[in-house]
Amino acid sequence: MAAAPSPLVSAFLFPVPTPSYTPHSFPGELLWIPQSLDYSSRDKGECVPAVLLLCPNARYLVLYLHSNGEDLGLSYYFASGLRALLEVHVLIVEYPGYGIYGGRRPSEESLSAVADLSFRFVTDVLGIPSSDIILMGRSLGAALATQL
Repeated sequence: MAAAPSPLVSAFLFPVPTPSYTPHSFPGELLWIPQSLDYSSRDKGECVPAVLLLCPNARYLVLYLHSNGEDLGLSYYFASGLRALLEVHVLIVEYPGYGIYGGRRPSEESLSAVADLSFRFVTDVLGIPSSDIILMGRSLGAALATQL
């Protein structure tokens, strides 16, 4: 097992931008995905912020994983354009340490865990079959998408 990167290396690998949004920026679209995926439990544990952009009568959902130098807020307008142009639902998820997702520091493991949780949220909670999910990522997000 490789040693964890130093804080200097982590800062270079994950250049976290200043948050571009707040918990009130996307009314009716911002949601929190509990690590357990159990919304009925009182103890939901750590929750991942995400934006779900719905499109009437859409069959497909794009799971969009943003790039390294942006957060969910900076990805919002691109994702809105995807929804309008392709007529699909879009889910954008945040990475630990980015935007309003505090707690853990970003790392390869924590970002991979968020990508996996997001995919399970789409299939298990939203009920969308994996055959109707389009994985899309930009830069670092593309690497995460290929791991799914």
